[in-house]
Amino acid sequence: MMEEITEMRKLSLRPKEEIEIKNVFATILASFKANKKLIDKVFLTEVGANFNLKQATEIFVPSANNSYGIVEKPFINNYGRVAENMTPYGIVGLKVDRKIMFKNYLEIIKVCLETRNSLIIQPNKMNAALDCIITIINDVLAQTVDFCKIVLTTNDIENEDIDLLLYIGNKEKFNTFKNEKIYIGVGRYELVVDSVIDENLIEHCKQAGVKIYNLDETTYDKLNAEGNNYCTAIMSSNKETIREFLTRTKSSFLLVNISPTMINDVNLFPEQLLKRKKTLIFEQHSFKI
Repeated sequence: MMEEITEMRKLSLRPKEEIEIKNVFATILASFKANKKLIDKVFLTEVGANFNLKQATEIFVPSANNSYGIVEKPFINNYGRVAENMTPYGIVGLKVDRKIMFKNYLEIIKVCLETRNSLIIQPNKMNAALDCIITIINDVLAQTVDFCKIVLTTNDIENEDIDLLLYIGNKEKFNTFKNEKIYIGVGRYELVVDSVIDENLIEHCKQAGVKIYNLDETTYDKLNAEGNNYCTAIMSSNKETIREFLTRTKSSFLLVNISPTMINDVNLFPEQLLKRKKTLIFEQHSFKI
């Protein structure tokens, strides 16, 4: 793994073509379509269903909120050339310690690509379907110097020289990692019950493994500390209670009087994978005498 990371850092120093991400995504989708029969064969063996090309097409759409690149036009002052950029973290590691939907892998890959981060994936289980899709994506990425190939590994990537760790799994284990890190709680849900207005919804949530909190003065502290900060719903008919829930709950998705299990999109967004950097390039001749 050390060799792959060294190569990623070396390649990141190359001059970039800065190809538009929409063109990269279009090429990836065209490659999926061209290889659909082969992909379906692998998916049928591995997961018992065809590859969902329609779902992949919906995922690989550039985000309107992606601020990668120049924040404002560079300018010259008395010292030199000043620029302010939103730049990638660098090498991002994704560690998955439990089963997630295949589309969640695609969603994370998509966000990493559009923010120009390099990506290493340690899945909860190595499988031919994920390997097949990543091989096809890597064939596209190899056509430009803007990207490094995506790496699949069984190594414990939290012990590797990465710049940012994305983790899906047990939150207590996440808290032990020393890396700069982001917890992704996709597939883990909570329901806060203020008043029982739909017993069927509560029963559905119990059957789906949703963690249920009865609302009291300690609920929000517990929820934000112990919960997965992914998707949380409240059952209430009180407007003030609902307003407080929306204000105090830190989850990425908040629902009112609806089952939280209706959400299955990954809670990772471009702004989480970018850093603001301001640079000044000193130019001797720019001094005024």
